[in-house]
Amino acid sequence: MKNIQDKKEIVLFLLIKEYLDTGLPVGSKTLVEKYMLNLSSATVRNYMSEYENEGYLIHIHTSSGRIPTEKGIKFYIEKIIEKMNIMPNLKIEKDIQKSFTTLGEDFIDEFLNKLSNLTSSISFFFYSIPVNEKINNIHLMNCSPNKILFIIVTDDRIEEFVIKTQEQISDEELQKIKIDLLRYLEQNEEGYIKRYSKVYPTLINEIKKILNDRKKRRELGDIYIKGIKNILSYEDIKKSKDLEMLISLIEDKEKAMSLVDFLSEFKDLLILIGNEFPKLTLERTILIDLPYIREDSVEGGLGFFTPNRFNFEYLFKILKQHALEMKELLEKF
Repeated sequence: MKNIQDKKEIVLFLLIKEYLDTGLPVGSKTLVEKYMLNLSSATVRNYMSEYENEGYLIHIHTSSGRIPTEKGIKFYIEKIIEKMNIMPNLKIEKDIQKSFTTLGEDFIDEFLNKLSNLTSSISFFFYSIPVNEKINNIHLMNCSPNKILFIIVTDDRIEEFVIKTQEQISDEELQKIKIDLLRYLEQNEEGYIKRYSKVYPTLINEIKKILNDRKKRRELGDIYIKGIKNILSYEDIKKSKDLEMLISLIEDKEKAMSLVDFLSEFKDLLILIGNEFPKLTLERTILIDLPYIREDSVEGGLGFFTPNRFNFEYLFKILKQHALEMKELLEKF
């Protein structure tokens, strides 16, 4: 305990730990005696009062102790992550979809059932797939002063982009650029557009950005969820609407894919609690997702739905160990 702030945080951390262990409001006397704090009960009460004012704790009855709010529980989880040195994501070298095809659905089901049974929570694994639509043709044309229309034609769609530039480029020159861009796309040879990059840097840089963004585009793959039965043992969740919502993720493919779409946006460890869910209405459930990253894109993720009263140290130990195991398996094939 180096300073007052450290002491205060230790008090908050231990209070939340005690609440998660017992489910009961925690008083200053309990903390001082059980954890042998070198602080007076009065000092601990002052800290607790300050954290209550800051929204980390609530005081249910005048004579009782405090319990953590969602903000307090999130503070506790973040401290656990920091303490256990949990990686923000896992870098992988191979395409998850191709590896997944080799591993098979039975393996994923068995793997997730194992995680669910170890943690008494719901486990999930999802993956997304790259959009590799072959470009059949492109068009460049002046559409108004300082604006050039860039059109990409694939088998399934026509994509239109307006590029703003002060560069004056004739229709004839645009036709030449188009021909060399097609060669560049076919052979991935920078030499075809090198001279244009010097003469028309804005246009070429914007085109390259559009093309690079297309390579990063991903579509929804699938999500596997196991362990719904575990939630039946938690009275708080059974009494809320969370159970119905979690079951709907298995029954409603569109809702499940909407969740995959949302999770695919986050490149670092994601913790959502209570009203932080934009795609689900969950009151007493926490979502934890560790993403797998390849070439700066989210390929998939492994995670849990848990009650907000849980042994998070044990959960993250399991996540850390098995997420690495999954990474090794995905990169074998």
